Order: sequence, then C-alpha cells, then structure tokens
Amino acid sequence: MWRRTLAVFLAFTGAGTAAADTLDLNVNNNVVEGRYSAPVGTGQMGLGGLHHDVTKDWLIYAGFLGRGEAKTSAGRSEIGLGGRAYGGPVGPYDILSLALGADFSLYPSNQSVGVGAYLYYAPNVLSGRDAKRFLDAGVRVEFEVIKPTGVLYLGYREIRATFEGGNKVKVDDRVHLGLRISF
Repeated sequence: MWRRTLAVFLAFTGAGTAAADTLDLNVNNNVVEGRYSAPVGTGQMGLGGLHHDVTKDWLIYAGFLGRGEAKTSAGRSEIGLGGRAYGGPVGPYDILSLALGADFSLYPSNQSVGVGAYLYYAPNVLSGRDAKRFLDAGVRVEFEVIKPTGVLYLGYREIRATFEGGNKVKVDDRVHLGLRISF
C-alpha cells in the first residue's frame, strides 16, 4: 500500500516541470525533514518526508499550493493556499490524511531577515487509516544569506495526530535548523 502511495506522490510531483526549484532540509536532534518543490503555473507542487530517529516514525507528503506575492515599500510577502496528502506509520498507527492549509512569509522593509509560518490541518472527514485528525504547523525566522536563493532558518514545528479511541501522538514538537536553496 505504501509503495503505491509513494509512486502516486512521485508521479504527481514529476508532472509539473523537469527542473527543481527548491530543496529544503532541516534537522533537530531527533528529526530530519527534506522537501523538493517545483513551480507549476502560478503555484508550487512539492514532495517531502521526515524521519524521527528515536521513535522510527516517518511521514511522506505531497501537495500543491497556489502562490501569490506582494512587493511594496513596506516589504515583500508571499502566501500559499492549498493542501498536502500525508501518509506513513507513526508508532502502532498508520496516518493517511488530506490536510488543507496555508503558508506565509514576510520580509519587512525588503531586508534579509524575515518571518514565516505554515499550518496544515485534516479533520476526521479528511483522515483515514487509523488517523482521526492531523495537524502540521510551524513558525520560523529566515535569514537570506544569498539573496534570494540561499536561506538559513530557525523554526519550531508541531506535528501531531489523533487516532481511534482518542489516542494522541506527537511526531515532532521541537526547534529545528534548516537550509533552503532555490535554483
């Protein structure tokens, strides 16, 4: 089942363009997360995954965001609206959720330091397998080291799921350090 799900995610990701737009890698003491995203029309399609080294939990996800950008004298901002499909084993449970969400970044006064946040949520009606609810949310402070193609960031994320019988599992709820390269 998971092989077929991964194959579908990979097929959707490759359907847009042949060249990568962004590679993103972030780590903390227990979790590593990697993402690849590419432009598709006015949006962005992406594929990613994370692995928890201690609990051996992992999640893969694929999604699409419609993107918009604004540049003014007050700064620049970008917003994305869309969703992600998440899947993977977490403890004794399996997650399969279609989470709707958004991400946002703001660089005040067009400086090299900005802030960002994202939120993806799947209620019971959009969750399957053992999952009843799913949340992936985070905030970050970004530093454009090479403007705008190389970004270092410090962030915090919380990924949690609620399962049958009300059991809850936090996949991650820690600070992480990341690097995003656009090319």
